Amino acid sequence: MTFIRKKRVGDSTYLYVVSNTRIGAKIIQTAQYIGKEDQLPQLLSNCAVAKVLTSENLQNLLYQTPVTLWNLMGQMGVGPIFGKHLSKKWGVDATIAAQVMILNYATDRYTKNTLSDWYEQTWLPHLLGVPANKMNKDMLCRTMDLFTEKKIREIQAEIYREVSGKFKLSEDILFYDITDVTFEGDSCPIAKHGYNSRHTYLPQVKLAMAVTAELFPVCHEAFDGNTKDSKTLEKSISMVERAGIVQKTVFIFDRGICSNSNFELIESKGAQFICGFTKNSKIKTSIAALKADAFSKIDEDISFHETEKDGRRLIFFSSKKLQEEQSAFRQKRIRKIEEKLSRLSKTADRYSLERLHERIGAICGSYRKFFDVETKHAFSFKIKQEVLDKVMAVEGCYAILTNTSLEPKEVLARYRERNFIEMGFKDLKMFVDVRPVRHWKEQRVLAHLFLAVQAFGLRSLAQLKLRRAGLQMTAADAIHRMDKVRALVAGGKVLRLTGECEEVRKIVSAIETAC
Repeated sequence: MTFIRKKRVGDSTYLYVVSNTRIGAKIIQTAQYIGKEDQLPQLLSNCAVAKVLTSENLQNLLYQTPVTLWNLMGQMGVGPIFGKHLSKKWGVDATIAAQVMILNYATDRYTKNTLSDWYEQTWLPHLLGVPANKMNKDMLCRTMDLFTEKKIREIQAEIYREVSGKFKLSEDILFYDITDVTFEGDSCPIAKHGYNSRHTYLPQVKLAMAVTAELFPVCHEAFDGNTKDSKTLEKSISMVERAGIVQKTVFIFDRGICSNSNFELIESKGAQFICGFTKNSKIKTSIAALKADAFSKIDEDISFHETEKDGRRLIFFSSKKLQEEQSAFRQKRIRKIEEKLSRLSKTADRYSLERLHERIGAICGSYRKFFDVETKHAFSFKIKQEVLDKVMAVEGCYAILTNTSLEPKEVLARYRERNFIEMGFKDLKMFVDVRPVRHWKEQRVLAHLFLAVQAFGLRSLAQLKLRRAGLQMTAADAIHRMDKVRALVAGGKVLRLTGECEEVRKIVSAIETAC
């Protein structure tokens, strides 16, 4: 038997739950204190909540990350811009479906097959009023079919103009680079076998992108996988031109885009450029011919020598630190090769001549030019000192071509900032996870890349707002911390949030506060 017992002490009445339990011939009585009598309404309310918490309908959903990034997309104006170009079909607004894919690319990177599962485990179905069973693969693919090449360009331009004006992005500098996006299968018409940095023989598409100093994408373009990097700029620069900023922009790019036709194209648009210039044999000879006193000092590490090439400024930079690093690496590499060749000389007579040359090639690799190896009569090797001297003469040196009037120190500083877009493409690949692409319809491939680029822009903008709020962390760090905030939900209502802390509140405030 169980009952409530009241006990009065002074002016207060205390409540206890008393239970009588028979054990054999004995009755054992236990009492558990539950609170004061005047707190009874609150106690009963807590019991009701506890009942809900133990019900089968309770959900533990990812909350803060999707809510905060969704609100940031609202600040960017993504929804209204999409709404102007996309129609509502199949029972789900295409603008909502497209934004959900962007959000997914920016956070958990699920495939279209499993995105519905991810979506169901977030607060988004309640926030958007779209159940998870409607956010399925077929609906998402049909949404991607709405993104024609023309619409992608128009939407990209509108989003950039909206964000640039609202968040005051810099317009005086653009970083431009190319990356490869590999494919599964060989059915996509724009996926071609071509050179890539990973030396993988897979179908690929070239993705060119121009970003601001804040890493927000101004434009992007997809090219056939066998397109040379230097051939991509002409099409991309026309998109920058439509954004209305080309004449006040300094384009910064690396050697892969370097060509005289690209320089002339940029100059014909009234723009400027800073380009890492190819260190070919002529450039190496020019650098090697310079004496130490021909270089002017910028700081304790860097010195420069300026000359002219085709009416443009060609600046040679020399870095003591870089020279030391390259020299140390070269010496270590040559020393290891000498050790391996010495060991090979003791067993050289065991190999056929053809096999011996294969072994030498495997040992030396790209350093074969430094060694003179004799194999006809007796195995021997020596360093080609004249080749080594030529390499040593240009170690720590590099060339930059520009048509700007900036001081050499500022030219170098601007060029070094190109690392931002290189890190940006790393972020695009590692966190947005655009590869490998498993779509084969060209239109879906273009939509896939477009949504991934928008997710990259969303993360870049989040990081910009964090930095402006004085929080020194990356977007990835912020997302990781916000992921800890989850919602206990029953009947579509949030009962409580777990994982909240002061750091997360600062992150949310920084990202969600309107500029």
